[in-house]
Amino acid sequence: MKPTQVLVLLAFLQLMQPAALLQGQKVSGHATGSAGGSIRGIVEDADGAVVVGAEIHLFAADSTDQWTITTAIDGVFHYENIPPGSYTLRITAKGFAEWSSGDLRLAVGETRDLARIVLNVAASVTNVQVGVSRLEIAQEQVRIAEQQRLLGVIPNFHVSYTWNAAPLSAKQKFELAWRESIDPYAFIVTGIGASVEQARNTIPAFGQGMAGYSKRYAAAYGDIFNTEMIGGALLPSLLHQDPRYFVKGHGSIASRTFYALGSAFICRGDNGHWQPNISTVGGAFAAAEISNLYYPKGSGSQITLGNILLTYGETAGSALLEEFLSRKITPSVEKKLPAEVNLILRRGTPITLAFSDTEKIEPGMHVKLLLVKDLKVDSVVVANAGATAQAEVITSNDTNTPCLRIQWLQVENTPIHLRWSKNAESSCTCIDSQTMRSPSQMLISAGTTVTAYVDESVSLHETN
Repeated sequence: MKPTQVLVLLAFLQLMQPAALLQGQKVSGHATGSAGGSIRGIVEDADGAVVVGAEIHLFAADSTDQWTITTAIDGVFHYENIPPGSYTLRITAKGFAEWSSGDLRLAVGETRDLARIVLNVAASVTNVQVGVSRLEIAQEQVRIAEQQRLLGVIPNFHVSYTWNAAPLSAKQKFELAWRESIDPYAFIVTGIGASVEQARNTIPAFGQGMAGYSKRYAAAYGDIFNTEMIGGALLPSLLHQDPRYFVKGHGSIASRTFYALGSAFICRGDNGHWQPNISTVGGAFAAAEISNLYYPKGSGSQITLGNILLTYGETAGSALLEEFLSRKITPSVEKKLPAEVNLILRRGTPITLAFSDTEKIEPGMHVKLLLVKDLKVDSVVVANAGATAQAEVITSNDTNTPCLRIQWLQVENTPIHLRWSKNAESSCTCIDSQTMRSPSQMLISAGTTVTAYVDESVSLHETN
């Protein structure tokens, strides 16, 4: 099988994988049945921005049963194991008009996918601040990237100095790749390279004179264009991978070096998770295969072990340049922080956390929680959404019911101690008794959010 066929097969298999299903939040009221169907969807506003924390109320038509969950940080909700029957779904969110589904009839084992539910601004609200859609944020970041030039000349479009940049749509990936492919610098560099090859009579079959130079120029530009469009747009779109290099910009030299070298092998997916970097290397291989169509027979690029190692080496070397040097020689990059910034995470700073898994918990257990949104100090992100926190389940001395003691949040390599109350010294809270299944055990849904507070002010050092 040819390498290009392998790439197409990998892309097809990636597209066939089902999307990860994110669970809903905070269950209250009666428990769902042990078997049944499911109802799921995503809540957005009229501009396409997801609505976080919207309350989803499910009412049974033939009983007093009802369930309430809230949308996750991506606007998703999901009811599982709903007994068959008739239901009504109502959605409420601050600043928005109530949404109702009408009668929903759920058969045994049926999965009802409501997909995109749009909430309208409440009629009584005259000034509502709604979120900006991720697509709009990504478009602004693309606009900024297209102004980035090393030494003010060399395009540096596929680099993000914003760690938590919004994922790009397929259209934006093609836009960025196209913009870099047709940049005047690409044509100038191609012309210089073709002149050198002409002088050295590289690939004699091209000949000399203007005809030979034109062939060398066209072939060299074809290599650049194909690599850019396939590795920077086509494969990233098919495989849902981000074609940009995300500058870490902080930490020890060793950690940043390891991160940069690793970018040759892994890349960030559109879902924020790290994945094997098929796009970058695959683009180079596919371009090499295509080049055999326009190079004289026997002179086109061949995929060998040496080519593979060279591709990885070039990718890693470029990443090292981006990590340690590019920011200093890119005039359009926003003013960077001093070499060392003393950031103070103040006592009492609220930290919103969410349960990572749905599980039955009981006293003595340690529970993992995740940071819901980026934690910032003076506009600097010190912990990204998804950072790990830990809590311990204990028994309350007053009520003899399970309580949650928030312990710490991991910020880089520093555990930040947390407490439950903003002003009091207590670090423990009793969980809503409605979630309990027995006096000593309860069920908490993935995505259920809690708010903790920084226990003591902490000094953090950002090194750039």
